[in-house]
Amino acid sequence: MIDSSSSVELEEFEQIEAAPGTALLRIAARISGSTGSGVPSTLIVDDGHRLRRVSPLPAPADPSGVLRAAYPVASELLQRRPRFSLEFGDGSSIELPSPRPRRRGPGRESPSPPPSRAPTPKANMDALLEERRLRNEAERRAEARRLAVTELERRLNAERQRRAELEAQQRAAVELQAQLRGQLERESGALADLDRALAARDASIVHRDVALAHAEARLLETSQELAGERTRAAAELEQTRAAAAQAEQQALAQERARAQAEQQLRKSRKRTTERAEAQRLAEGRLAAAVESREAAEARAAEARRGQLELERLSLIH
Repeated sequence: MIDSSSSVELEEFEQIEAAPGTALLRIAARISGSTGSGVPSTLIVDDGHRLRRVSPLPAPADPSGVLRAAYPVASELLQRRPRFSLEFGDGSSIELPSPRPRRRGPGRESPSPPPSRAPTPKANMDALLEERRLRNEAERRAEARRLAVTELERRLNAERQRRAELEAQQRAAVELQAQLRGQLERESGALADLDRALAARDASIVHRDVALAHAEARLLETSQELAGERTRAAAELEQTRAAAAQAEQQALAQERARAQAEQQLRKSRKRTTERAEAQRLAEGRLAAAVESREAAEARAAEARRGQLELERLSLIH
């Protein structure tokens, strides 16, 4: 008897070979007080490497109040001499000894009674007890086989259900794979279209860049021409101004010499007339230079408008 808290009394813990590779560990215990509330209890098997929690096989409750449970355990695990404990629904547990093996004993041949002796009452009682023991043994073995068959059927149903779930998951995975493959093909086509659109846009940008470079080159050339014309016009204007200043100085000199002689005055007037004509010609050249400068500025303004138009077109595209 094992008593962990003065409330659990172990009556029986035995091992029965129920099927090849599977053994049943049968427990019979009396529970008093609140210990063991929440049964069925769980058998814990510790082989030194890991803990295994084994649930009991379904069975009706014992009318006498004795806890009776059978736990299917692999025979290979029992060969490792594991440690056992029983855990109840409230978290309490007791340690268990090694189960007592229970096997069918070899058959015995009853000796033939002497022909001259009649069976005694004690011999009849022994035979009756032996018959009852053999009947109980047969019933226990039949119960163990029934429980083992029930456990195997439960495992088979669980395996069938798990296989059906796996097949359903596989079908769902195949459908999902097909959907993903179709989506990937659609996205690949959209990506190819996008690549073509980007290539066309890049070509258009390159074309606009080339046109803009040509326009900038033309603008630079026009600006250089305008700068040259401005330089030439400024030089001509400076020459004209210098000539005008010289003409004014000569006129002043002629005015001062007018009193000296009439002849010199006529000559001076003649020179003045010639100088006036030269000044007129110079002013004409100056006006032409101014007109040329204004034409150059107009061309520059036209070039700027062309550049602004090209920039607006590039922004639009």
